Amino acid sequence: MAVRSCLGGMLFGSVFVIAGVGVALLIGKQTVLACSRIEPATRQGNCALTTNGFLGSDSRSFLLSELQSASVAEKRDDEGDLLYRIELQTERGTVPMNEVWSSGRRGKQAIASEINTFLQTSNLPELNVDQDDRPMGLLFGGIFSLAGGGIVLGSLVGLVRG
Repeated sequence: MAVRSCLGGMLFGSVFVIAGVGVALLIGKQTVLACSRIEPATRQGNCALTTNGFLGSDSRSFLLSELQSASVAEKRDDEGDLLYRIELQTERGTVPMNEVWSSGRRGKQAIASEINTFLQTSNLPELNVDQDDRPMGLLFGGIFSLAGGGIVLGSLVGLVRG
């Protein structure tokens, strides 16, 4: 019976390790918005929205003239806490800068304000802002993985001790 209990603990802990890796891979992304004006004092130029994650990167390009503004959207999670994300308003609709909703309105508001300042100040030649959620992804993923690793280790010690 002790062997079955230890194996169950190892299986249970392994689920936490796998979940931790999954969280790190899904949440841990850096999103960069880079725009440049072709000529000063115009809305002519290009923008690229690039997301870099642990599994690769994705990029989409659009004309600077399509970008109208940036704002911070909010929603409540299941516990009633507020979560935020930056959204870009374009001629084609709303584009989230990052798919992940998270806490920290102040940092997101600073990024949205920087984008809006660039759009309203036509003598600025380029914009380069980023939202980096990789540390958060690693933190939460690491916590899950460490907890699971502890359960697996405890189960192995129990198995060895018999």
